[in-house]
Amino acid sequence: MGATVRVNSKERGGQSIELGTLLKTPLQQSDLAGVSSLTVEVINPDKKISNAVTLPVTKPVITTNILGWHVTATRELQLLLLTLVAGALGSYLHAIGSLTDFIGNRTVIASWFWWYIARPFVGMSMALIFYAVLRGGSLAGTPADARVANPFGVIAIGALVGMFADKAAQKLADVFDTLFKADDTRKDKLTSPLVDKIQPDHVLLATTPPPDIVISGAHLSATEKVRVNQEDRGPKSVDDKQVKVTLTPADVAKVAELAVALVDKDGQSLQRAPSSLPTRL
Repeated sequence: MGATVRVNSKERGGQSIELGTLLKTPLQQSDLAGVSSLTVEVINPDKKISNAVTLPVTKPVITTNILGWHVTATRELQLLLLTLVAGALGSYLHAIGSLTDFIGNRTVIASWFWWYIARPFVGMSMALIFYAVLRGGSLAGTPADARVANPFGVIAIGALVGMFADKAAQKLADVFDTLFKADDTRKDKLTSPLVDKIQPDHVLLATTPPPDIVISGAHLSATEKVRVNQEDRGPKSVDDKQVKVTLTPADVAKVAELAVALVDKDGQSLQRAPSSLPTRL
């Protein structure tokens, strides 16, 4: 009488079933969560400790029929499969709703065919990533045991992430920015503005009306002004790859090289090297 049981270094009371031979103690949920084995010892009333007995902890498995294939799946694998199927279903609902809207408005375009084909796979991938983040504890706080995870909750999360994959990606980006925020001080990054060419490559002297020129390159959307021979003027149009500006009569009044530069809102030149445009007869 008075003997206790120690399970994985945690003592708890024991109930004697047969004096001197049998002792019973209930296990707790925490004993089985995230462990592969249990170490059991008996502590007698005189504080003598028995030899340790190791009991393996195995996960229950069931045989699942997937399209005629009999797969032995653990609880964790079942939840992963539910997540993938739910993500694909959510993305399918989003894609089919979008397609019917465009067909109804008679604005469907054949080039979007692959977008609809790829959408369920995008939803499956996003649902799997989001499920891993939630189960890993980055959002929930602590990792959850597979046996206590609600399968209906898993289906709901997977389907919603599949339906709103873009918003889910933005949420994951927010989490990543919070965890791994850092200042990028590198120079000449791939997002730095770059001018490739100016079209046309020359303008004729005294052209009436003065022509438009198109400055092509990459990452040019920050352009606020175009500086021609140290004179700033507003661009006609601006996007990420092109900036269009109209020359003035003074620009084509004489044979010369026109210095062209793109300028941001702070008055700083954007491109890495100055560009020029010749004026010819």
